[in-house]
Amino acid sequence: MDQLIVFWGKLHLLFLHLPIGLLLPTCLLALWSHWKKEQQWLPILQLAVTTTSLLALFTAFSGWWLAATGTYPSDTLFWHRWLGIATALASLISYLLRTTRWLFVSIYATTLLLLVAGHYGGSLTHGEDFFALQDTPETAPVQAEGTAFESLIYPVFQKKCISCHQPSKRKGDLLLDSYENMLLGGSHGPVVIPGNPDSSSLYQRLLLPGHDEHHMPPKGKAQLSPQEIEWVRRWIELGATTQLPASALPTHQSNNPFPNVTVAPADPTDIQELKNNRIAVLSLGEQQPWLAVSLTGRKDLQPEVLQLLRPIADQITHLDLAHTNCSDELLTNLKMLKHLSRLHLSNTNVTSKGIAELVGLSHLRYLNLHQTKVDDSVLDQVELLKRLKELYVWGTLIQPSKIASIQTQYPDLRVAFDPGTISHLSPLTLVSPSIFYSKTIFDDTLQVKLEFPFKGVALHYTLDQTDPTSSSPQYNGSPLVLEQSATVRVIAAKPGWENSPVAEATFAKRKHKPIAATLSPKPSEKYPGKGGESLIDNLLGLDATDPAFLGFEGSQASAVLDFGKKINLTRAGIHYLENNGSWIFAPSGLELWVSTDKKSWTPVGKTTFPINTSMQNTKTGVRSLALSAPIETQYLKMHISSPLQNPAWHPGKGQKCWIFIDEVLIE
Repeated sequence: MDQLIVFWGKLHLLFLHLPIGLLLPTCLLALWSHWKKEQQWLPILQLAVTTTSLLALFTAFSGWWLAATGTYPSDTLFWHRWLGIATALASLISYLLRTTRWLFVSIYATTLLLLVAGHYGGSLTHGEDFFALQDTPETAPVQAEGTAFESLIYPVFQKKCISCHQPSKRKGDLLLDSYENMLLGGSHGPVVIPGNPDSSSLYQRLLLPGHDEHHMPPKGKAQLSPQEIEWVRRWIELGATTQLPASALPTHQSNNPFPNVTVAPADPTDIQELKNNRIAVLSLGEQQPWLAVSLTGRKDLQPEVLQLLRPIADQITHLDLAHTNCSDELLTNLKMLKHLSRLHLSNTNVTSKGIAELVGLSHLRYLNLHQTKVDDSVLDQVELLKRLKELYVWGTLIQPSKIASIQTQYPDLRVAFDPGTISHLSPLTLVSPSIFYSKTIFDDTLQVKLEFPFKGVALHYTLDQTDPTSSSPQYNGSPLVLEQSATVRVIAAKPGWENSPVAEATFAKRKHKPIAATLSPKPSEKYPGKGGESLIDNLLGLDATDPAFLGFEGSQASAVLDFGKKINLTRAGIHYLENNGSWIFAPSGLELWVSTDKKSWTPVGKTTFPINTSMQNTKTGVRSLALSAPIETQYLKMHISSPLQNPAWHPGKGQKCWIFIDEVLIE
């Protein structure tokens, strides 16, 4: 019955524009006809009144059901409900009077009622200040004084969240009009988990794709900028208190951290081509054309590789070439990136001579030259980068006296000469380690190397998808040799310092690659991937926005795999994403059947996996089932079980949950 109420209620939002769209031009036509005393329009008026009355009655009926599905301010709801019913009755009276001289009066009265009812409807949907003129420009300067909540976080809520989360409209029963109300959460429980942004739905919903029904703010509303999203993330990470100073949040950027130019979005085909060439491309925000590109760790850079960036050169504003074989000669290829604002060149072979190639990059604000071969002469080039705000040069040949001189000359330029200057917090937080590898899918063994730019820092790792701690195995400098699918998670730790954030990478072993895959049922239209092809395309997704993933909401998933020939099957697995804050859970079980003719199937294995008992960090991984003995087969049917619903401890308990999968792994 509840689902029926929700269904009829949602029809109100779908149909309410139809009587409005008919009644207003009908009123204008009636005025014209009445003024000109022309009767030729009367049949059209009568038809319009008949149609409008039917639509208005249906809209009022569905609106009554909608009122039962949400939390709305009682006073506003009272007036909207009864004025809506009065409008429907007035339209019905207009129908009954369609052949009398009172038709015009009834049309005018119905239109007046519609306008007043519409005003209250707009207040319900958008807040009571929907029609008010507000002086809240998007480009208001950042106030970094006082506390982070008062100066940065709450102003974001005021501009982009409170219209739907205030006493006059409690969407999801969540109020964001004060710190205390925010901590109370909404109908699905707390929305902020201090210290853990990945498990806080307030933050997670900002990261969902714009078309996702859980994305906030909703599609069509003003969206948070990338910097505002980062403020929310960092504020939650640092405890989400009202005492945290504003200086603890990154405020060195302007409200618009991107070049102040108009750029068309990149062609998705060009982006996919780069991903096919092992070049990571990340969008820097909803409704933003700007892209971040990472080639970090690659030792095979050639001019031809960097020239692959040319089709999206206008959209690239962040580029990471750290730990690559980048040289002065290769830097000449960056001249085409005229909108570049952030450039990482740490742990490369570039020298001061090569940095001269960057002088034409007029939007460059951030330059990381840590552990490079630049010397004092590089600062002559830095002086020509007029918009540069951050320069990282520890571990270089630059003399401290030269640093002091340029810092005095350019007080707005922040120069980090040693690792202690990269953080304003005490104790200092280590940066994340780097993970180096040649591929993510392998057929025998794979070597994975871990690195950190400073000596005296211990790296602790896990391979079982648990979070590493200082008690986890310590990396000894030799490459890790993986013989099975694994997720490498690693932190940096040093006495007197805060442990680094976790760096992770998932590696999947696959000996046999199917030639075809068929899905049942079809994935959600929101996350369709490439259908069955997504299971066998050698692409491992990274996060919920990655098009490699197939999403299934409140349903199990099955796949039939054809290997084209007989194989000896020993293990089958599936790569998945888990993001509990966005209602995405790991598969809860696997079941396997084999066949040689695709007609008769024999069960060969079944297993279940534990379901989380508390909120987990976002991660990817592999869940697999090993057979007790090899089995010969050409066809394999995999059933991937889902928890189907959020568990009782989850803020959205009882609601449909998701599973995200993207690659089958067969040995």
